[in-house]
Amino acid sequence: FAAAALSGCGGGGGKGAVSNCTVSPISYGVTETVDDPDYYSTLVDNDRADHLGVVVCPYYSLTVGGVEVPVYSTRCAKNLHSFAYVDIEKTDAEKDFGVEVVLTTLEHSTVLTKKNPSVTVLPEKRGVAAEIDGGKIKAHISSFGSFTFTFNKRSEQALTLYLAQKEELQVPDGWDTVEIEPAKHTMRETTYTKSNTVYIFKQGKHLVDCITIPSESWVYLEDGAYLEAYPDGEGAANPVFTSSGGKNVKLFGHGIVDFSPDRGGEAYDFVRKGTFNFNGIDNFTVKGLISINSNTWTMCFTNCENVYIEGIMLFGYRVYSDGIMLSDCRDSLVTKCFVRTGDDAMETKSTYGGEGTHNVTYRDNDCWTDKGIGYGVIWETNADVSGVYFKDCSVGFAQSNWHTRLGALAIQLGDHAYSVSDVHFEDIEIYRCESEAVINLGLSEKGKRIENIYFRNVHCALTAGYLFRMYEHDLSTQGARFGDIYLDN
Repeated sequence: FAAAALSGCGGGGGKGAVSNCTVSPISYGVTETVDDPDYYSTLVDNDRADHLGVVVCPYYSLTVGGVEVPVYSTRCAKNLHSFAYVDIEKTDAEKDFGVEVVLTTLEHSTVLTKKNPSVTVLPEKRGVAAEIDGGKIKAHISSFGSFTFTFNKRSEQALTLYLAQKEELQVPDGWDTVEIEPAKHTMRETTYTKSNTVYIFKQGKHLVDCITIPSESWVYLEDGAYLEAYPDGEGAANPVFTSSGGKNVKLFGHGIVDFSPDRGGEAYDFVRKGTFNFNGIDNFTVKGLISINSNTWTMCFTNCENVYIEGIMLFGYRVYSDGIMLSDCRDSLVTKCFVRTGDDAMETKSTYGGEGTHNVTYRDNDCWTDKGIGYGVIWETNADVSGVYFKDCSVGFAQSNWHTRLGALAIQLGDHAYSVSDVHFEDIEIYRCESEAVINLGLSEKGKRIENIYFRNVHCALTAGYLFRMYEHDLSTQGARFGDIYLDN
């Protein structure tokens, strides 16, 4: 499970390559393989429990800066998605770094068997050009974030490489540490209560039920920690991670949290286990984790202030597995995350009511959508929403097309009569959109308003539907109205 730290930056000597970093690939100890990845990719029943959430990638091997990097695959609604996570430590903070990335195709890969194969690294705005050299794909990368290798302008057999800036665990002065060894942990064992403490999940396989993070404390997942949720514990109806009513809480490290063994989707005849659920927290940080196949809304913050989320990767196929949701939150930022899940990707809501959602920013994020929308304000509006910013973000493949309200960028309101205003979509790149519209605005309910919505510098390379759509869900709606909508470039 260890992450090996090896010098190797710029070893291939790509254009502009520099030797100014150390590469530390993250290994999660996954050894399971599949002989038939096409069949494995079809096992996406929403209500199905599953104990094979992550497998060794059947399509590629990978080196970054000459260092071997483990590659894994997991199921999404349309096909498998492969991923790898690498820490980069710059040896000179004042200089740029650069690494040569080399993908080598394996037996099950078909991307280079097509006539005149092509490769595109998303998002394109990062300026990474890849070339095909025999059975290898090569690129030079010199910035942090997610880089998704796609082939032949299709979504099949994509690979997302995440490069993160390496950070060592720094325990605050006067704080205690508690180390949790790999084992099966009961909810009673992981209902932590002691503040000023860092709870460290050691690398290896952990079976977890419900982990409660107290106020003024941190939970740290060591490089290679693999936490698999089990459904039959004391906390069968509890989130796997939860915290409520505290302040200065942090959940971080480089671990996987796998929800595959828990049923989900549209089955309501059972108690559904939650995922990441945090309520009423002031100053909460989540950083560097990978979430696999959540069975309900994934990373949920409700009535929180000063939330900071960075470097998260979310994958899944189940409906209702919305990605990163800030509901009734204020003064918060989500940045440099990659989401491909079985419902809406990155959104604000107002499920709680109270003060509503205000001054929330999603910046420099990347997502794909198989069943839901990419970025927006979505459905539940129990209080007013204002001051929401989606900036410098991208959508790779927006593949959801089952309903007219779907879009890469959307404000879709139903259920309640509150207003959404002062929402900004700026500098957005969309590679392929198969949804009803690139921009889709819809409302219903008496008295609801959508107004002062700004779209600036939105670029879609290819769309199968409308570029821009505004409509009412219900033609009998009385009193609901649109205010000013601004389109600029």
